[in-house]
Order: sequence, then C-alpha cells, then structure tokens
Amino acid sequence: MIYYRKVSRRSLQALCLVTWLLSLALTSAQYCSVTGGSVCLMVPSSVKRNTVIVGYIRLAIFLTNVFFFGTCLYHVKYGFAGVSDRYKCMSQTRAFLKISAITGTFLILFTPGMIWTILKPYATDRTMVVITDI
Repeated sequence: MIYYRKVSRRSLQALCLVTWLLSLALTSAQYCSVTGGSVCLMVPSSVKRNTVIVGYIRLAIFLTNVFFFGTCLYHVKYGFAGVSDRYKCMSQTRAFLKISAITGTFLILFTPGMIWTILKPYATDRTMVVITDI
C-alpha cells in the first residue's frame, strides 16, 4: 500500500508503455531473424541462440515476479499482526488481495509454459547444452 501512495498516474502510464515496448523487442528477438536478409523471417527455436537468451531474460522476469508476489503476501499476512482494528485494515486492502489472487493464479498457470520455454531448445537439440558463441 505504500507504493500506491508514491506512484502517480503518469508514472504508471510510462511504466506500461516501457513494458509494452520491451515486450515487442523481446518477441521480435525471439521469433525473428535480424541477422538474415529479412527482418521477420521465422526461424526454428532450436537454431537461433537469441531464443535461449530471451528465454533466460523471460525466466529472470518471471522469477522476479514470483519473489515480489511472495514478499507482498508475506507483508500483508504478517503486517496486520499488531493492528487493533483488524477489520478496518482488511477492508482497505480487499482490492489488493483480489489482485494478489489474480496474480498468483497467473503465476501458477504460467509456470509450465515458462519451464517448457527454457527446456525446449535443450530437448529438441542436444548439441545446444552450452552456449559458446555469444
């Protein structure tokens, strides 16, 4: 809830715009060949090493989300331990708890897809165990 007071509408819009532009760049780096003659030539995921690098970037973002989600839930659960009017505090954080439930559901459902994205190049091509040509 502290972050809610500090974040303005303008900064949230800027953050959403940067995230959207970064996702476009990550998607084009993962699925398009920028080294070839054509910019949007589709390539197999096991051939290009940038797919593996983007997969690790996405894994880092995913793990950061999991860490911050756990931290938020910890602070919500144990932050109200010494509060005398527990109902008033809980009524103020209902929206936060609903968003946390949505986020947790997304993280749980997205985990198999993230694991497959990371393991797919290694499962389809056994020679890509070590990336030596970065």
